[in-house]
Amino acid sequence: MLYEQIQSLYDLKLYDDVKVLASIALTLCEHGQEQFGQTIRYQILCLQADAFFYSNQYKQAEMCYRSAMQIRKLLKGKGKGQNINSQAEVDMKYHLHECYIHLKQTKDAIQILESISAKQRSCKVNLALATLYQKAGGNDRSAVTAYKEVLRECPLSLSAVNGLLSLGVKSQEVETLIRSSLTSSSSLEWLTLWIRGQGHFASNEFSTAATTLSALDVPSLLYGNVSLLVSIGENQFMNGDYSAATATFKRVRNLDRMCVAKMDLYAHLLYREQCTTELEILSLSLIQVTETSPEPWIALGYYNLLLKKLQRVSYFAQKAVELDARNVDGILLKGLAFLEAKEPKKSLMEFREAIRLAPFRFEAFRYLVGAYISCNRMREAIAAASEICKSIPSARTYTLYAIVLAKDSASVEKAKSFLGKAIKLDPFYLDAVYALVEILQTQQQYDAAISLLQEQINHSPTSRLHQILAELLRRKKDHTAAFDHFAKALRLDPSNSKATSGLMEVEKQGTAATDRAPDEDSSDNEEHVRPSRASRSTQAVQFEFDVSGSEGEFDLLPEGIVFN
Repeated sequence: MLYEQIQSLYDLKLYDDVKVLASIALTLCEHGQEQFGQTIRYQILCLQADAFFYSNQYKQAEMCYRSAMQIRKLLKGKGKGQNINSQAEVDMKYHLHECYIHLKQTKDAIQILESISAKQRSCKVNLALATLYQKAGGNDRSAVTAYKEVLRECPLSLSAVNGLLSLGVKSQEVETLIRSSLTSSSSLEWLTLWIRGQGHFASNEFSTAATTLSALDVPSLLYGNVSLLVSIGENQFMNGDYSAATATFKRVRNLDRMCVAKMDLYAHLLYREQCTTELEILSLSLIQVTETSPEPWIALGYYNLLLKKLQRVSYFAQKAVELDARNVDGILLKGLAFLEAKEPKKSLMEFREAIRLAPFRFEAFRYLVGAYISCNRMREAIAAASEICKSIPSARTYTLYAIVLAKDSASVEKAKSFLGKAIKLDPFYLDAVYALVEILQTQQQYDAAISLLQEQINHSPTSRLHQILAELLRRKKDHTAAFDHFAKALRLDPSNSKATSGLMEVEKQGTAATDRAPDEDSSDNEEHVRPSRASRSTQAVQFEFDVSGSEGEFDLLPEGIVFN
């Protein structure tokens, strides 16, 4: 009687009633007022456990599942467990593993899934095992085996595809495994490019991955697909192509306001650009979608970081990390909160942890180097910058290394060499250009600096490039050309305060110059352009290093790289 009523309540999803009535039934059984057999008691415990599970009461659910398993074991020992559905036992163990996941007991989760015999492991069991093996580390071979079992049964499980690729399995092997398991390959023209793109991402070839996946963003294939765009945006972000990543994530938001995946990266981008209003809208929108994913909390954290509300930043970052201990942006946010609070030593641990989890994340190294510099630990800063140069040689890693090197007069020439390498890899990487121009200015190599700036302006003029060129031309007393470039800088960005003040200075100097004798002006110009040998000696270049990077990669002030 009671069991049938409990089962009926369970079928109707009245879980609160199931929990109470099951508890009453079990108590009556203990007092001898209800004569339940062990099989019925087992089934009541299973229903009660499921009711706790679906009510998100995972500790209570675990206890009930454990009690049910003890009865199941007892019945088997007495040869009375034949009437108990074996699939129900598998489902119970899977639910128990989910309880352990929520309780952050990873080892117990793995053990309970491993207790399911290989023949009884369904696709979801193998996928869960593979994911746990991979996160726990040290058991990659078993993870690969489990992922392959998933693909044999469900060849289009993209989670299994990404898992295999991230474990170093070649994209060609994955594609072959999938196609051998498919009965038909019609309407799968997109599959090859998708697998190759994800393979490049897994190999940290972010530029190639973004290009490959972008080939799918056409009307004949997957144009406007949100999952595709999220993956493209992630690769653009990882490659340092922040403007393209911002544009891609904006497309995602326009297509699907409910999308949460990788919105922590978008929040990071909005924080870099100091987009307070957009970041507020994003964070409030995401938290209304879900509170159980780290992305909304990270977005709230970055928003409050812009507002300098550091206690809130720490709280939101901790919430994100509690939800996903491997979320790199949550960890970076914790470190940034410490830096903003002028506690760089505390931030070091967070940035090191981020690098441990994601050694390919440039931002983690950049913030770590900034923290070391804030602590006046230049040797460690150089070592960290050198490490990422070796692991991920690119224009921005070479620039990071050069900026640290240039702080010591003995290594300024080496810094110039690395900036040259950066510009060779990417001729129009502006942060490298700005840094090299500043070094050339300290060495009073004005002609070389002017030539470099003019080359950049011919390719892609910006307000800041015109402003810096104008300042150099003013130093050389070329007031007409300086005036022209200051004006162009203001046309591109009317809010450029340095260009405004520079234009006013040029006007004043030009007016004063008309009242001066020609020989006096030429004498002054010659003295300025031909400095003494002593003044041309190599000096250390002091960068004001910014870990926030509001406009460029290495900004502290809105104007980007600033030298003292």
